Formats: sequence, C-alpha cells, structure tokens
Amino acid sequence: MTGLRQPFQPLRGMAFQRLRGAALQGLRGMATATLLLAAAIPFSGQAAAADPARSRGQTVYVPVYSSVQHGNQDRSGNPGEWLLSVMVSVRNTDPRQPVRITAARYYDGAGVLLRDFVTDPKTLPALASMSTFIENRDTSGGSGGSLLVTWEADGPVSPLLVEALHTDLFGTRSISFVSRGEVIPDAGR
Repeated sequence: MTGLRQPFQPLRGMAFQRLRGAALQGLRGMATATLLLAAAIPFSGQAAAADPARSRGQTVYVPVYSSVQHGNQDRSGNPGEWLLSVMVSVRNTDPRQPVRITAARYYDGAGVLLRDFVTDPKTLPALASMSTFIENRDTSGGSGGSLLVTWEADGPVSPLLVEALHTDLFGTRSISFVSRGEVIPDAGR
C-alpha cells in the first residue's frame, strides 16, 4: 500500500550500538569542553563578588531618580518628565552579626542635602532589612538625586546590600528599575 506510514521501528542491533556510541562520545566531548571553558575563565569581579571583603563599616552611594526624562522635547526644548516613586532597601547580608545604620542622607542633583532618613542609629539584626520610601510627587531630588547610607559594626561583617527600586505603575503604562549602591571611600574609616 502506498501513502501509508510505517509504524515507528526502534533501532536494533548494530545500528543502535553505533548511534548510542556516537551520542555518548558527543556527551563526553561536551563535558570536556565545559570543564576546559570553566578552567579557562579567569577569576574576575564575579568571583570576587561571591566572596566579598568583610568590613566594620562603609558609606554606600545609591543613585535615586525622582524622575526620568523621556519622549520628545516640547516647544521650549524640554523633554517629557516621568515622575517615579522610590523604595530604598537596606539589607544586612551577614547571617550572624547585627549592623548599625548611622545615616541615610538624601541629596538632590546639585549635591544639596534634602533630609536624613535616620536621625538616631538603627540596629539591623542579622539578615534583617529596612526601607525608606520617596513618593513620586516628591520631585526635590530630580533625576540626579542620591542617598548616602553609612553603617558600622562591632566586628568584621558582610557588606550591606543597598538598592533603590524605582517605579511608576499607572493604567497601561509602567516603568520599574533598580539602581544598586556602590561603596565609596570614607576618610573616617
């Protein structure tokens, strides 16, 4: 009968053995290539980030965007502005030791201090976090605002993780992104 398909026939005998051998050889080759590639990758910032240096305190700079410019310029030459709310999260990454947050100073794009969110030192237990919130109607920081978070500990601990989550969720339009803090030199440490 023409036009009828033959039912699937499993491979048997020598055909099966050859196909199995080729597949195993290919897997061995891929495993070897993977091991060689892994050994060839130099230890870089990724490896260093996995084993961060312990510290007794630092100052962390976090970019804070109260607004972002977008779209086209209007007749006055100004681009559109999208106002954002910002949640800054400060996380103690040490699994055993507490840290003290001594300051969280919010600056505008010109470097003028707007306010300090931490008026008295706040202790964060091991693996605890705290956050602060900047409403989207607060445009005082502008697109160049920043937050300086200063912390200290009694002994060497894992460094803090400080991130700012910027969002605006309205109807069918939304924007959301994270800026991560960077440790800056602090002459007092």
